Amino acid sequence: MRSPVFTYVPGRGASRFFEVFTGNSKTDSAHFYHEEIAYTVAHGAALAGTPAIAFLKSHGIAKAMNSVIASIHSGVAAPFVIFSFEDETGSSSDHPFDARSMLAAVGAEVLGPGDEQLVEALERSLAQKKPVFISVPGNALSDVEASEEIIHSLRTTLFSWIAKAPDPSPLPKHQALLNPLLSRSPGSHAILNRTLPEVPRDLPPHLKRTAESYEPFIKAIRESLATDPAGPEAVWVTGDAGTSSLFGLPPHGLVKVCTHMGGAIPLAMGAALAGKTRTVAITGDFSFISTGCLALSEAVRRNLTFDGVVFANGEASATGGQIVPVEFVKMQIPSGVEIVDLKAEASSDSSALPLLRVFSNRFRTRSGNQVRIWLLQTGTKGQT
Repeated sequence: MRSPVFTYVPGRGASRFFEVFTGNSKTDSAHFYHEEIAYTVAHGAALAGTPAIAFLKSHGIAKAMNSVIASIHSGVAAPFVIFSFEDETGSSSDHPFDARSMLAAVGAEVLGPGDEQLVEALERSLAQKKPVFISVPGNALSDVEASEEIIHSLRTTLFSWIAKAPDPSPLPKHQALLNPLLSRSPGSHAILNRTLPEVPRDLPPHLKRTAESYEPFIKAIRESLATDPAGPEAVWVTGDAGTSSLFGLPPHGLVKVCTHMGGAIPLAMGAALAGKTRTVAITGDFSFISTGCLALSEAVRRNLTFDGVVFANGEASATGGQIVPVEFVKMQIPSGVEIVDLKAEASSDSSALPLLRVFSNRFRTRSGNQVRIWLLQTGTKGQT
């Protein structure tokens, strides 16, 4: 099994624990600026089959809860451990906060650093394909010498467990796509036994119209990936809770994993860090603005390579049709990202054919190590 992917956001407790645990300096590339991104990147690595360990303060866990809940429902393919550093007294935070009860309320398994059942819980989490949380009390790190013994002991336990873990097995088909959106209990596979709708044919009217405008590009992406030198199965396609991720359903089956709104890009980052060499994130303009854009600067800083497809129809079609100006979307893309801006004036296969040929030909090729964003304008709303 590959070495773990580490992510952490600097904070009292988390920083020193991370440095002792990994032996890395404060400038290590594992450090992130936003907790939801750090968590989702680690989850993306675990979904892609590589162990991941995240280090976040309890307040950071609260900021990342959208992604936390999605990870509990979607599951993992490889071990995923999260250290939560509590601040019960508020001595180093805006206010006192303990994340343990919050995590327990959403179905997470929460352990203490000295829990005698730690290995048993880790084994159980792997069998259930769920993340496991280790809550570190604020006073556990007050004694430097004693705390270093705790950290080294945890490191030994976790690395020994990871080394002995079986090779990652893929999640049941559609679990990491549908469970974050449809399931009502963590780890439930009931939805996997349903007759799945076809997209866009079986969608309700407000989503069907949007999906029909996306479909020619989805077909072009599928055709491009089908001829990928590494083979179509080697391409890892991530999504989020927007309309575009519905194309993980039949007959297209394009998106493999999906979590919270805006999670497609940080999931792709995690897959890239996990060693996936051909990774594609598919998202919408509203999803991109909500979270996805926050991850792009982090991706550029790490010289990661993947494609991001942003369907810019000019509205939040999944949440009521609120306007999303395309120029505002463009403002969120940082320097260092290659932007391919394409405007589709019609959504039918035949009328969009010239544009689709350009898209398909360029999509299957790339030069250098760089994030590339395809901004596909598929509607008239939000345009200037």
